[in-house]
Amino acid sequence: MGLLADEPDGLRRVWGSVDATWSDTIDQAATLRAEVLDERVGDGWSLIEHLRHLVFVSDAWVGWMILEEPQPHDPIGLPPHFITNGAELGLDLGSHPSLAEVVAARTRAATRTRNLLTGLDSADLDRACTPLDGRFTVLGALQNVIFEEWAHHQYAIRDLAVLTKDD
Repeated sequence: MGLLADEPDGLRRVWGSVDATWSDTIDQAATLRAEVLDERVGDGWSLIEHLRHLVFVSDAWVGWMILEEPQPHDPIGLPPHFITNGAELGLDLGSHPSLAEVVAARTRAATRTRNLLTGLDSADLDRACTPLDGRFTVLGALQNVIFEEWAHHQYAIRDLAVLTKDD
């Protein structure tokens, strides 16, 4: 599957495909013990942490960067290690949410992305986003979200295969 769509219909198609890949994975996760959902494989994140990170990604790239929402961050979000001001962003870095809580937050974030994509045209994609001095366009921000969703799904299914191999 090509991830680097650069026009509205292609972005909608790729987003739909990447977003749908999470459905089966979340269904599988719902059958697992809570400890497994919080377990890490090697230096990676747990399934819960991957989903929390995707909430952060959507809030940062869609909520803040594209929509310029004044307080876009859901407290459940988890930033990457190089974002050191999580508390200032309103993130509860010490929280231990359940799968249901994280899935609800990710569903809200994914719905916001889907709704944004529904109304986009080609001219919208070229708009420079005001945050970060316009260094990103709407297209670039959306491509980041899509890639992060795809990559974290790959990590999650790889790790779930290890964690459930004896089940």
